Amino acid sequence: MLTKRDSSDLDAEWRYHVLCVRRLDSTERGIMYDAYSGDSNNVPREGCAISTNWIIPNTVEWGSVKNTRFGSATGPYFRTAIHETGHAMGLYHNTIDNGFMNATNQIAANSLRPGSAPFPDNIQWKYNPEDARRLSHMPDLYVRPGGTPFGDDYTTIPISPPDFDIELKREFKLNVSPLLESVPLGAPVRVNIALMNTDQLPRFAPESLSFKTGMVKGKVVDPSGTIRTFAPLVLGAEEHPLRLLDPKKSIRNSLTLLRGGQGALFPMPGIYTIQVEVRWSANSELEAVVKGQTNILVTGVENPSHAQAALKILSTPDTLLTLILGGDHLKEGIEAISVALNDPTLQRHYAFTEAKRLGQTFGHREANLEAVEKWIKEETVMSPAEIKKAASLTIPARGTLRLNAARLTSAGHRSAKTDTTISISKILDYKLKDIKDDEFKEDVRDHLNHVFNKL
Repeated sequence: MLTKRDSSDLDAEWRYHVLCVRRLDSTERGIMYDAYSGDSNNVPREGCAISTNWIIPNTVEWGSVKNTRFGSATGPYFRTAIHETGHAMGLYHNTIDNGFMNATNQIAANSLRPGSAPFPDNIQWKYNPEDARRLSHMPDLYVRPGGTPFGDDYTTIPISPPDFDIELKREFKLNVSPLLESVPLGAPVRVNIALMNTDQLPRFAPESLSFKTGMVKGKVVDPSGTIRTFAPLVLGAEEHPLRLLDPKKSIRNSLTLLRGGQGALFPMPGIYTIQVEVRWSANSELEAVVKGQTNILVTGVENPSHAQAALKILSTPDTLLTLILGGDHLKEGIEAISVALNDPTLQRHYAFTEAKRLGQTFGHREANLEAVEKWIKEETVMSPAEIKKAASLTIPARGTLRLNAARLTSAGHRSAKTDTTISISKILDYKLKDIKDDEFKEDVRDHLNHVFNKL
């Protein structure tokens, strides 16, 4: 993107780039990608993207455009471009009405309310009055491209966040624990997080602790006291709802940390403190916040090969993009990870990254299940979320596996793909022993059983 666009003076002209692409890896319809770690030139909120080839679900709430290609539904498609540009101008989701900043799926769902017009006729072709007021009266720095980073609540403009945060210390507890107590320099740091309702009553909490919801952020404090922040690489256009969480129940997820807005999060040996916060809207004015933290040791360079690999990883911004997005297009990131894979110290920390990249289709390249088997071994470092993802990589082959199973000869011959998938399932089952949280372990075990129960 940076190499193909022309230059502009943002002090003289506000220019937003809207990319119209066939599909988006991390979301369905649209995304404002120029934020957080995805902001490669540190000039935030310059661009967004919308998908043309997403197929609208064939369900009643989508009205006259159901089961059609999104790009051919010109009204909703154009509305999504306005919606994502609204994010680029510093606006967030607004579900008060069917205006531009509500999510498309929510507007479709609203069409089922009594008295509503069917979708897409129920779209309001305007901003909610509060959003229009924000665009008119917020300081330029909060609206213009290249101004403040995306993600701060409206209440921080111009009042400081603590005046509007409610830290729920009594109602919730956020447990943060490292997958490994120590990692070598250059390795990503994997942490598990669990948000528990410690109250006596059910409480509303995020339905998911995925990075994509935008509700999970944090910072890393290095041995010298320097603070570096981390946040979602990209934010999806979908609405991210809350759910009632019963007492003593938890929501869990895993985070893989490598880089943030200030570069590498773990650039030197020593003890680091990782602070994670989960925040969501308590009401129209207040933000609920729950915080937790943990420590991890980053060990020093072991040999020249490790030194070369760590330097390549830490000095290549696209390493994070490759780790999160995969694909074959980020050549510098792929090269850096290749160097790490050839180093005995870092190989097991990046093996799953390569397995995930090669185990998914990209363009005309088909998914390579044999590569998944090659890189996922007993010593491969994988978080609980990555174990579930690894199992899901085999799902596209399940139809083939069932067919091959029906064609077994009397001699017991099976296809190589069947044997490969069974081998992967055994390794992932073995990896369950690395999960210390019993409830998280059972959740992962249930997922593995769901994926592999018909082999």
